Order: sequence, then C-alpha cells, then structure tokens
Amino acid sequence: MIATLMSVVIAGQRWVGDDHMDGWGWGMMAFVLLLVVALVGTLIYFAARDSGHRSSRGGPDPREVLDHRFARGEIDEDEYQKRRDVLRG
Repeated sequence: MIATLMSVVIAGQRWVGDDHMDGWGWGMMAFVLLLVVALVGTLIYFAARDSGHRSSRGGPDPREVLDHRFARGEIDEDEYQKRRDVLRG
C-alpha cells in the first residue's frame, strides 16, 4: 500500500517533468508517514491490550472462594481461619 502511494507520488513528479518534489509531493509523503505511524501505534495498542488479558489467571481469587465456602456453611470457622492463614502466608 505504501509502495503504491509512493509510486503514485513519484509518477506524478515525473509526469510534470520535474525531478524535485513540490508542495503536493511533500504533503503526500507527510500524510503517508502519519498514516503508517498511526497504523503501527494502533497495532501496538491492540497487541498490548490483548496480551494483558491473556496473562491473567483466569480463575476466581482463592480468598473469594474461601469466603464463599464459609458463607455457604461448607467449612466451619476454625477451618476458615486455618485456610485464610495459609493463603496469607
């Protein structure tokens, strides 16, 4: 895509018969450069955002599971305290 745009700019300069770029040539090059920088920045942003989601544990927090088990009455207070101390330690 970039090569195509640059070839259009170069061909336009040759068609005019001038071997130096005028304002339109510089403007087109600046536009293409900004487009490429925006594209690369967008790709880096989405790659970083997606990698952050993949690196998470994905499961529930062990302390929350312990709290829920205690709240449902699956374990008594002594068992809850022992397991909570293990998780802290």
